[in-house]
Amino acid sequence: MTFRTDYIADIKGRVYEIDDLNKHKVGSLIREQYHQLQMIKTRLDKLHDKLHVLRNEETSKKVPRTNTNYKLIQELKLKSFLASEEGTELLHRNFKLESLLKTRLRTILKTALKAVEEEADYEYIAAILRQGDV
Repeated sequence: MTFRTDYIADIKGRVYEIDDLNKHKVGSLIREQYHQLQMIKTRLDKLHDKLHVLRNEETSKKVPRTNTNYKLIQELKLKSFLASEEGTELLHRNFKLESLLKTRLRTILKTALKAVEEEADYEYIAAILRQGDV
């Protein structure tokens, strides 16, 4: 059996040629593929748990559990992607956004602490803290 990447089957088993799909069907199939990916990761986690138990039953010394996330990164060759220019830019954008959120939350907390020290009104402090709800 040959693996074809230019065709895709939906959850009901209907096969489609990817080039012939409309926008709605593409979105639906992408959603299905991500769902399948999540199911595969869950199954791999359970299999690694079982393997860990079986290995530890066989030997007297403790065998570490296989890190499923690391193995997925390795198998999907994500290390090389993250090292590439595109991957580096993606990581930089995500860390920059995370850094901005942390800075904003720090400012909100400092303002709230200052309001508490000044014995401000409860509603005022609550309003300050609600701004941190991202």
